[in-house]
Amino acid sequence: MDEIIKAAGKETVQLRALRTACGGRGNYGFEVLEAKGWNQRKKALVRCHVIQTVSGAQVVTPNKVIFPGDVLLSLVAGASVNEMSEKALKTALAGGANEITITIAPMSPLRLKRPSYTRLHETVVTDAPEPPTKAAIQPTSAR
Repeated sequence: MDEIIKAAGKETVQLRALRTACGGRGNYGFEVLEAKGWNQRKKALVRCHVIQTVSGAQVVTPNKVIFPGDVLLSLVAGASVNEMSEKALKTALAGGANEITITIAPMSPLRLKRPSYTRLHETVVTDAPEPPTKAAIQPTSAR
């Protein structure tokens, strides 16, 4: 598990707290799910916190985005979240600071750049040497 997270790299992102009508504190626009993964070196299950949903997160750091599926690595003062339970993490986030700095492993599948299928389809059709209606189709004879 550690090798996979190390291979993904790290990004530091600064988030601004969201203002809510009920006056709640510690809402930064994302929710975290505690997951467990196998650590080959420790020969044990280890905790990791995966960002489950992102709704209206205000990212202050330019050109940075958080996605569902990214793994949360550390909080403001570099405190590792691997040893924290989900409840302890929520308590730490509810500290009420206007801005927090988090470190994530950008592992979300939503970060992949996928080709536009419409554009790909148009390219295939226009690059064909002959129209698709004149394709050389060999009819099979009935025996």
